[in-house]
Amino acid sequence: MNWLLKISFDLLILPLKIIGLLIPKNKKVWVFGCSSGDYYKDNSKYLFEFMSRITGYKAIWLTKNKGIYKKLNNQGKNCFYFYSLQGIFYSLIAKYIFISYSYDDVGFFCYLFPQRTKIVQLYHGTPLKRLEIEKNRSILNKITKFILLSYLGRKFDFMFNTSDIATEKLNEFFKENMEKYIISGYPRNDGLFHNSDSSFLNKLKEKIIFEKIVFYLPTYREYSDDKNFNLFDKFSFNEDKLNKILEDNNAIFLIKLHPNDYTRTKYIFKKISSNSRVIVIDDLEIESDIYPILSQTNILVTDYSSVYFDFLLLDRPIIFSAFDRKEYEGLDRGFYFNYEEITPGLKANNWGDLFVFLEDIFKVDNFKNERIKISNYFNKYNDGMACERIFNYLKDK
Repeated sequence: MNWLLKISFDLLILPLKIIGLLIPKNKKVWVFGCSSGDYYKDNSKYLFEFMSRITGYKAIWLTKNKGIYKKLNNQGKNCFYFYSLQGIFYSLIAKYIFISYSYDDVGFFCYLFPQRTKIVQLYHGTPLKRLEIEKNRSILNKITKFILLSYLGRKFDFMFNTSDIATEKLNEFFKENMEKYIISGYPRNDGLFHNSDSSFLNKLKEKIIFEKIVFYLPTYREYSDDKNFNLFDKFSFNEDKLNKILEDNNAIFLIKLHPNDYTRTKYIFKKISSNSRVIVIDDLEIESDIYPILSQTNILVTDYSSVYFDFLLLDRPIIFSAFDRKEYEGLDRGFYFNYEEITPGLKANNWGDLFVFLEDIFKVDNFKNERIKISNYFNKYNDGMACERIFNYLKDK
């Protein structure tokens, strides 16, 4: 039945494909989107910002979000709603369509007449966790993907990433022609090298005096259905003890959870005192972009998030808060690699361990050589020039 369905669909869309071949494409119009049109962040954002400064090219951001639309237009950038006349027009004539997650990062018109449009997947992280996201897709999402892949005949034309090993693991999931993968580094990591300004940190400095930043970025747990599960109560978080360590070292401890974790962990934040050096960040406060803060972070604390591959480029200490590693590896996605071998830093089993490690790491850093080794393995480039490499590769294609 699948072959019959595909043949029927091919016949149905044949007129659209013919029209698509006739629509001229402008090689200097590049269209960008991210996270179903709801956010302005990640690799799409940083390459869009770069292209907005390139004379002779028209970088277009497509969104559903009124706040993003207003902000970018006030900055003099080209931003349109998915299904506005301008959004549709540029979707149809663009030579390149850039996404960081999936098809719905941009409007459907980006795919309606795509025969001579190139789809560029910038993706959103070096794969540490297994890419088993298909099991979580809705039926509607799976149907949409089937239709689009049947129509397009391809997932993407180019995918830019960070290394040979990243390419290998990504292709275990995407199963595309290896020639489509280009090692460039991630555009968002350019911000780590260019002293990105953070309005959030600037405002924070008006309230608290600090010299060092510890940034806690845990990943999302899919294995637990417990609505009361959180990483603070379950593993004996002690705000008073942490505050003492922070005061002694003139530091702050920033917490940025995965968006899916805010609902079930929200109540813990109400317990944190107003004058605490432990500060919970809301997505809106940083416009969903952690990289301006990450560039100024002194110590990263994370568990199974691939963000540490990016942070390795800065060669600064990392503490791995692998509190539930056994459960995560056995019941959740698991890893592509041996976790011990690719995590250059101390491993904490609970908050008590983490506090001890934090006190030590403020005094001495013993993992520099290991960090450099792992960084070189997962990051071919360490120069903040990913956007330039991508531009130079695509401009004459």
